[in-house]
Amino acid sequence: MKNYIQTKNSQKKMFRINGINLEIKEEMPYNINVEEVIDKVTTIIPANMLSLIKNIKIGNFPALQDRDLDALYKDNTIYLTNFQDSNEDMLDDIIHEVAHSVEEKYHSLIYSDDKIEKEFLLKRKHLKRKLESEGFFIDDKKYKMLRYDREFDIFLYEEVGYDALETLTAGLFYSPYAATSLREYFANGFENLFIEEESYQILRKMCPKLFEKLIQLLSMEENN
Repeated sequence: MKNYIQTKNSQKKMFRINGINLEIKEEMPYNINVEEVIDKVTTIIPANMLSLIKNIKIGNFPALQDRDLDALYKDNTIYLTNFQDSNEDMLDDIIHEVAHSVEEKYHSLIYSDDKIEKEFLLKRKHLKRKLESEGFFIDDKKYKMLRYDREFDIFLYEEVGYDALETLTAGLFYSPYAATSLREYFANGFENLFIEEESYQILRKMCPKLFEKLIQLLSMEENN
């Protein structure tokens, strides 16, 4: 069910869609149907997996600008840039941030057995060999870091470059961004499991430990 209040400023709208408060602070591109996107999110993601998402705010936020981000999850709120290319891009952004909320909710279950961590680090080890064979070098310690590291991120996307990275990560990571940190490895898998129909078998083969954990989480949600 949707309820909304449009303020005197026509560029600011407040909605409530399927239990989530939605606030549009800045004008959206004409081709974006925000209600349709949120409806799809609440349709394809199990309700319990959305339990930490209380608000979605769309606008030109400094927290996004300062870090050159399209979306950010913090304190039960997803912040989204209003500069969206399509409904599909916006859907990707939201589900990716939902993944981080799920990670927060089930952190111990996801990571306590170290299976995803070991799988991720093994892939990083293979990536290191590939990059060095192409003449790209950085401190070995960077490959063993689980948290996001800006220097490593710059190395991947500016020195190596996205096109080369896409080729070098093929078969290792579902997308190049998954290589940047353990959290992004999890979120990237979560996102694509729900968005891409063909990703089920790809993830199962490429990232078996991550896939097993995602299926475990889904099974828990279905049994609740």
